[in-house]
Amino acid sequence: MKYRFIQISVQIFVISLCLSSVYAEDSVQWHLPEGATARLGKGNITEVAFSSDGNTLAVATDIGIWLYDAHTHQERALIGAHTERIQDIAFSPNRNILASGIGNEVILWDVISGAKLEVLSNDQSERVSSVAFSPDGNTIASGVQWSEIILWDVTIGMPKTKIVDLLNNISDLIFTPDGKKLIGRGYGNAVQLLDVDSGKSTKTLKGHVEIVSDIALSPDGKTLVTGSHTDEKRLIFWDIKSGTPRKFNKPPRFRHVWSVAFSPVEGMIATGGLGRVSLIDTATGKEAATITEHSGQVISVAYSPDGGTLASATDHEVFIWDVAGGQPITTINIGEDKIVYSVAISPTRGSIASGGYNSNVNLWDAVVGTPLFTFVPDTGSVNSLAFSPDGNILAAGTRNAIHLWNVEIDKKNVLDTNNLGITQSVAFSPDGKLLACGGSFGTIILWDVSTRSRKTYLRGINKVNSIVFSPDGTMLASGGGGKQVNIWDVATGTQKSIYSAHDDEIKSVAFSPDGITLVSGDRFGEIVFKNLSSDEKISIRSGITSFEDLSYSTDGKTIALASDDGLHLLDVNTGKIIAGFIGHLNRVACVEYSPHGGTLVSGGWDGTVRVWNSGGGQVRQLTSGFIDSVSSVVFSPDGKTLATVGGRKAVRLWDATTGKHKAAFGDVLSAQSVAFSPDGKIIATGNLTRSIELWDASTGKQIAEYKGHTDSLECVTFSPDGKTLASASRDKSIILWDIASGQQVDIFSGHEQWVEYVAFSPDGMKLATCGNDNVFLWDIATKLKTELTGHNDGAQSLAFSPDGSILAAGGSEEILLWNVETGKEKAKLIGHTGRVLDVAFSPDGKTLASSGSGTDKMIYLWDVATGKQKTNFKGHTEGVRSVAFSPDGKTLASGSWDGIALLWDLSPYQ
Repeated sequence: MKYRFIQISVQIFVISLCLSSVYAEDSVQWHLPEGATARLGKGNITEVAFSSDGNTLAVATDIGIWLYDAHTHQERALIGAHTERIQDIAFSPNRNILASGIGNEVILWDVISGAKLEVLSNDQSERVSSVAFSPDGNTIASGVQWSEIILWDVTIGMPKTKIVDLLNNISDLIFTPDGKKLIGRGYGNAVQLLDVDSGKSTKTLKGHVEIVSDIALSPDGKTLVTGSHTDEKRLIFWDIKSGTPRKFNKPPRFRHVWSVAFSPVEGMIATGGLGRVSLIDTATGKEAATITEHSGQVISVAYSPDGGTLASATDHEVFIWDVAGGQPITTINIGEDKIVYSVAISPTRGSIASGGYNSNVNLWDAVVGTPLFTFVPDTGSVNSLAFSPDGNILAAGTRNAIHLWNVEIDKKNVLDTNNLGITQSVAFSPDGKLLACGGSFGTIILWDVSTRSRKTYLRGINKVNSIVFSPDGTMLASGGGGKQVNIWDVATGTQKSIYSAHDDEIKSVAFSPDGITLVSGDRFGEIVFKNLSSDEKISIRSGITSFEDLSYSTDGKTIALASDDGLHLLDVNTGKIIAGFIGHLNRVACVEYSPHGGTLVSGGWDGTVRVWNSGGGQVRQLTSGFIDSVSSVVFSPDGKTLATVGGRKAVRLWDATTGKHKAAFGDVLSAQSVAFSPDGKIIATGNLTRSIELWDASTGKQIAEYKGHTDSLECVTFSPDGKTLASASRDKSIILWDIASGQQVDIFSGHEQWVEYVAFSPDGMKLATCGNDNVFLWDIATKLKTELTGHNDGAQSLAFSPDGSILAAGGSEEILLWNVETGKEKAKLIGHTGRVLDVAFSPDGKTLASSGSGTDKMIYLWDVATGKQKTNFKGHTEGVRSVAFSPDGKTLASGSWDGIALLWDLSPYQ
């Protein structure tokens, strides 16, 4: 077998299995908790495993086990949807049974039907952390977090043996092929070999000085591999019979080893580390190949039973690899956002190429938007792409190399870019004979495409961001960090002219189709037109910010502009913006017109490539993927949209009826709280970075930023009339902001600990605040405060009833209701088993919703009049950080640290 992960070019079909795909559109309603109507997100990955027949791939996440067809890679089902995180999964070796460790139970599932077959429950409260089938499939070993292993008889569902006090925090269990021994890994630097019949330890393998991260046993049972991500000895091969480590001439050393797996047939092991998978020859201990496509820590690796396929998982995606050819077959994207830096349209083949930050080069069908191939560059982000005029060659500029792919036969060449720096731009001459490359050192290299040899150096002063050939191929223009445009004579390699055009860094240059005009755009959106025959220059302030790229239409009448503000069309004759394209959820980084006009392609920081009708601005295709934690949820005033914050975006917007993702904007990774203005036009976010940001709810543009707090924000809320915003902070203060002017109106001080929550009374006359110390009720006009007693260790959430007569506060494990007029306690609601994180009144004031922390995870509905519990909802695997009623009171939204938002149907309880 030859492993050529680095040497060969790669062809793959990329199937996006995230919320925007056809399968995930169905999965938002798969196996929902009782009362929930939709699920937004899939959870974070904990483990991957192949079935014994090789037909199924299981991916365990926070919310359940997603089953995929191992051959077509289509999403088949979600099983085991639970309120406890799934710690481990294992397939039976001889039947279609999957075992999962959930809470303090081992649950057996029928892989074909998804039905629950058996629940094996231990009598301890500790979580099941590992499960393993014996070779004959009749016994299951389960390990709990502390020091107990239970051997279960699968045929009768009863325990056979308990093994105790041998391992601390059991994390992995493996049976030897004869079923007589069990190998266990705990939280420590040693591995135990246990006799199954007696339950006693036969050997202790101690070679690491730090924590062992994972273990794997060879198919013949003779060799055990242990890996560590902290120990200097990252990988140790053990002889099971003697219990001694194998010695190599040159011991293998790796930066991190988080996961290991033995190949069933080839004497190879796969190790998962930080951003990479390594294939190790077990005979020599040498690294045979490296896969570096992962964008995070590889937490799990698994071979298919025939050894031909390898699955590797980070916390958000699963890669499936063809081991023999070294080709990735599919990426199952559970969520991570990608950034598209560059796009290019083939002039002849009807395809689009895209590349970006730490990404491959993807080739897409431009008509239907389906993936065709993926080319894998050896290193770095893909900063620039260009097709040759005949469409046969695709050039990609990465950090330190130029990659040329023959699209027809998938043959790759790599051009050395010494003295170029980071490759920023690539361009083919109109006849396809030359390739120009510009880099961060200010140098441009011209290559002979047929011989792949350097022809000319064009030496500049500052970095080159953009290069372009004139339509007749006689000139080359460049722009970059020097704020000047250089024009070069291609035949002689000499500089024809240089002119100052901008006050800031030039991001893009382009020739008009007739070659008479050269247009350039700088970082702050100034567009300069230069008439090359008369030396006339016209400067236009486009009004857009953080400009990135531009492209001339084929008729020369319009220019497409890509920027932070989105995608726009500029009329060349008038210099005015005539159209905007709404669809990208973040910065638009690149844009290109199709060679024959009518089509516009853009790529952005939201990880999508979009194809537009350049006349009407209608989007035709897109690709996407996302997942976030959820720290706050809120409905828009019309009830049509749900906003969530948390994770990788400041704000995400969802259709409150279908559960489909609508938009995402903002680069704030630490938004804690979100609020709609009463008219629904503004969204406010409070951030850990001490700032408050206001967003246009329809466009996603930031319209204001307030700074005044000296510590992170915990809560923001609008006054009923929408004129004032209140913010609560860990700096122990509450600030009122005037929306019209953006100025501070007032500051309320009095808390001795940080302030968790702030709420306006419905009439806007009072303010309620709470923190780790007290609950206060303030008269806004006089700033007089009343302390509401009852919560001994403070409160974390507040809500006024719609008529303003009752104030509810969630604290440790109880909710207190006060009469606002008298300040006296009205009722105490007891039911949660953990701290209450949020409370919310229904629009009619008859029902109160509350949510619990990670030790509770429950949502309760309370009858306000009687103080009795109406019902409860159980569906999240982590603490439920936020709850919100829809304006019509028919739906409740909940957001959790498990990365999921759930919508619940309340009609049965009204």
